[in-house]
Amino acid sequence: MNNFLKPLILVVDDNPSNLAMIGKLLSYNGYKVDLSGSGEDALKSIKNKKPDLVVLDLVMPGMDGLEVCKKLKNDSETHHIPILFCSGSTERKDIKNCFDAGGADYTIKPIESILLLSRIETHLELNRLRRQHQQDKKND
Repeated sequence: MNNFLKPLILVVDDNPSNLAMIGKLLSYNGYKVDLSGSGEDALKSIKNKKPDLVVLDLVMPGMDGLEVCKKLKNDSETHHIPILFCSGSTERKDIKNCFDAGGADYTIKPIESILLLSRIETHLELNRLRRQHQQDKKND
């Protein structure tokens, strides 16, 4: 992967060991990684760094993942960023709420590395194709 084209992924989780594990996994697999320990910090980081994808914990003190997702999806500068929720909850209502808020995908903790990487690659590619299609439409 070209160093200049490495996607930036923001990982948001209030658990430092989850942040470290996911951060190392993504770095090892060629992604640039930014880490945030809270929803508030994540929103600040996103405004400054414009990540290509966000891996977002659902349950966090203060601003939870649903609120972060809704804020991103309601902002014209960030609505296009895919959000992959990552949670220990297997409750259908929690999963539904994540998709209703604008999440692109949902994965369950503990993290399965292969599954997380596959979902990230899929959503990065879908987003790239979506942007390319929009640019092609502008050029027509």
